[in-house]
Amino acid sequence: MSSELHVISWSINGSFTAKIPLIKTFFHSANVLCLQEHFITTVGENLLKLDSSLVTYSRGARSSGADRPSGGIAVYVKNHLDPGLFRHSDYFVAVKIKNLVIASVYLPNDYSNDRSEVLFD
Repeated sequence: MSSELHVISWSINGSFTAKIPLIKTFFHSANVLCLQEHFITTVGENLLKLDSSLVTYSRGARSSGADRPSGGIAVYVKNHLDPGLFRHSDYFVAVKIKNLVIASVYLPNDYSNDRSEVLFD
């Protein structure tokens, strides 16, 4: 088994279920996949579980007040890497694999208010 770690990060900008076939192909070469903006709310988070060979860490999208949810984060890691959840919030998921921490982050980019700046800081 190779000791190399291959990571892919992708902001999918919604349409998660339509992109599942493509997402699954990434695991032919990647050990870790970080997704941002999947738009799946906490009600539908079970949709994010792709395969029993993957450990899934996720945070649901939030209501944006617009016609669709905002954000949503998922990190998939192949089981054999024995990952663990390091930390998480509504805006990031950090996973620990041995002595490495991989964080997937989604921050709203509405700079018209102070809230966005506080989240960024």
